[in-house]
Amino acid sequence: MELTDLAWYDPTAAPFRLSGLPWFATEHVFRRLPVHPADPLPEAVDGLAWNTAGGQVSFRTDSSCVAVEIELTAPTPMEHMAATGQSGVDCYLGEPGATRFVGVSRFPLTADRYTSFLVSGLPAELRTVTLNLPLYNGVRALRVGLAPCAVVAPPPAFAAPGCVVVYGSSITQGGCAARPGMAYTHILARRLNVEIVNEGYSGSGKGEASVIACLAEIPDAAGYVLDFIANCPSLAWYAEALPRAIATLRAAHPGVPILLLSRIRFGILDPADEEFRRATAALNAEHTGPGVTAFDMADALGADFDACTVDTVHPTDLGFQRMADAIAPVLAEVLDRRVSER
Repeated sequence: MELTDLAWYDPTAAPFRLSGLPWFATEHVFRRLPVHPADPLPEAVDGLAWNTAGGQVSFRTDSSCVAVEIELTAPTPMEHMAATGQSGVDCYLGEPGATRFVGVSRFPLTADRYTSFLVSGLPAELRTVTLNLPLYNGVRALRVGLAPCAVVAPPPAFAAPGCVVVYGSSITQGGCAARPGMAYTHILARRLNVEIVNEGYSGSGKGEASVIACLAEIPDAAGYVLDFIANCPSLAWYAEALPRAIATLRAAHPGVPILLLSRIRFGILDPADEEFRRATAALNAEHTGPGVTAFDMADALGADFDACTVDTVHPTDLGFQRMADAIAPVLAEVLDRRVSER
């Protein structure tokens, strides 16, 4: 079957489910923050909000193939991250808790739009399909291609209502995963069967008040994960930004749990850098209390943490897998505790 033979669908309309982009329902653009927030956003954050990290399309179909047609905001720009992670769409098949990766889009590096099969040759049976959108590029338009006359149905529901909002740095955004589904937030979403909103901002997740205020506006937030230490220029900056962020989120969502993550070990042994990591982890511990949990990521990557990064800072897929392994049980416990308290 050729791409021209397919039936093409708008994945933002039922029975498809678009998740991970809280403002899409009201603003109808692929963006992670409101287009016109109450207070101006930092310029870098405003630009990066167009990156679709965390965006996900889910549905059920008996189609023998799945393809995407996508228009990006720019060609693929970075040299130290795989193009498939920056601008690609990857595909998982299977029911919640048992999904498997089956394919990723392929495209020219200079392209700002492309059409690509993700998987083909599937047997004719109803299955759940999950597509993960680009981590480091924006999406102007998106269509999903399926075999003609294929059944299209809603996906299974998430395990719990509401979304988990993860705010942080380029590592949170997914740099440098080889494909979108390997960002640690997507791994957590698969493990826990929850909607996760990725609010990672490359080099720019610094806890600014206007950004946190936007995150507090998300009405169905079931939990927050704060992972923005890596972008803070100093301990004093973080010491001011962290309690302010907690207070803002707690005022908007009094009963919603907040998980504070310390920074992972980078793949370089710098005593001053390690001292900063320890100090900020200690600050997290000082701010624990009812509904606020701190988790030290010092050992998350293992003893060979130096083998888990692309550039001594940003994780490889191995690094992201180990991050998710460490975070998943802690996050599950935090969310379960909230559910039991209702």
